[in-house]
Amino acid sequence: MFSRTLDELVVHLTKFCPLECDHCNVSASKLLKEDIEFNKLMSIIKEAEALKFKTISFAGGEPFARKKLLISALAYSNTLNFKTKVVTSAFWATNPNRAIKYLSEFKNAGLQEIIFSYDDPHAAYLKEDIVVNAVNAALLLEIKVTIQVAVEPDSVIDKEYIQNLLDKNCKNADLVIISQALINSTGRALDSADINRRLSRRKDHRAFKGPCSSVIKQTTVHTDGSIVPCCGVVPNLETMQKGTYGQKSLSQIVEDSRNDNLYRWIALQGPVSLLCQVTKDNESPFNENDFDGICDACNTLFTSPSLLKKARAMSERMCDVLELQEKIYDAMSWSH
Repeated sequence: MFSRTLDELVVHLTKFCPLECDHCNVSASKLLKEDIEFNKLMSIIKEAEALKFKTISFAGGEPFARKKLLISALAYSNTLNFKTKVVTSAFWATNPNRAIKYLSEFKNAGLQEIIFSYDDPHAAYLKEDIVVNAVNAALLLEIKVTIQVAVEPDSVIDKEYIQNLLDKNCKNADLVIISQALINSTGRALDSADINRRLSRRKDHRAFKGPCSSVIKQTTVHTDGSIVPCCGVVPNLETMQKGTYGQKSLSQIVEDSRNDNLYRWIALQGPVSLLCQVTKDNESPFNENDFDGICDACNTLFTSPSLLKKARAMSERMCDVLELQEKIYDAMSWSH
């Protein structure tokens, strides 16, 4: 059914990261040592198989900073025939030979796709050579490569910049997927931004304010076992959680998410539209120019008890409308 297919399980292995980029949504840091428990991780992966998730992505923090844990997770996921991805800054690719040797261990464990994050904030910590070394190593090892670029209105490094960098330094640059998204004001990206920065983000034409293609389709497990039914770009807010693994099973949490009308509304119409509708009778209602993206809007919604209470009440009254919209999209074989 539309918006309810279980595409991807995202598992945060650690809160630790050797970098402290000022746009980090989860505010990862070299001072944070919390890792997901090994037995809990293995159990979650096993249950994900029964739920027929297609892909497991390992994130953080910096998952490559937890080498043994990541290799174990990849190897086990591989035995269960999952597609596997890892998100990394590639801090480990300090020279070409080391990059190949280091990445080979993860390839042998079952890594199929690697997602490098590189942009202006990452460039404050890592030179471009790091990205080039990592990309060349991954391509040599026949690992699928994606580069995610988070941009501001005044960014130097953007999708075109990365493409030029790869064209000059990588033999098979055409095999690399480069994705670009405007930074959403959540986590450290919110804490580090002044009002002028936030206003410039809101006015940027690249700011996405439509339906959320992540909610319910993606499920994110945080290091403490708490689970949210989306990509996890919004900080781990208790109000977004659908349960904690161990207290509830993954299947119970997924089922609760699928039946949550508020999340169905976010999937079908988006949190920006939702907030505009919820506040339309207020003295100062929201409009789409109040947000720099859908994660910013969700962060606003789930950190305001009064807005959240009103939105949940409205979502229950909209049950029939949401059901009809899903059926229409199903009949059209349409997704986002």
